[in-house]
Amino acid sequence: MELLAMDWSGFVLTFCFIYGVYAPCLLTMLDVQHELRQRLLALLPCLLLSWLGYWLSQRQLKYGDLL
Repeated sequence: MELLAMDWSGFVLTFCFIYGVYAPCLLTMLDVQHELRQRLLALLPCLLLSWLGYWLSQRQLKYGDLL
């Protein structure tokens, strides 16, 4: 029986990105008490992290098929 080692670095990095950057920016963007300018600035990190997650998932799918 082969023992599979889990790589937790991707999980920890994803956790830090989501709860450290994405969620606060998303909450700022959705809160109507903040100015419109602050809400629009909070949209930028959300879009960048969404694009990064999409790119990484496509990369994983592409290289996962080669293994």
